[in-house]
Amino acid sequence: MLPLINLVFLFVLAAIPGLGDFVSFDLVAASTLMWATPAATVAVGFCLSSGKDDVFASSCSLISTLSAVVLIPVWMVVLTVIQTMAIFV
Repeated sequence: MLPLINLVFLFVLAAIPGLGDFVSFDLVAASTLMWATPAATVAVGFCLSSGKDDVFASSCSLISTLSAVVLIPVWMVVLTVIQTMAIFV
């Protein structure tokens, strides 16, 4: 969901006169893929060391990683289609 929000935000930003020049496809691709990556696992390490909600944190990290494995290739296809449409300069 967050990559989609980022993509829509950058589309809107690109449509604003004067600001659209700063939105390139490289920026769109990098930020969209960054939002698609799994959540940091540092929080899991903190939960394990303190013994608080370590199972819940590990489960969240697992779900985040598995969804990223599936969704990052999907976002790559979406970004390739956007690049071929030449929406961003």
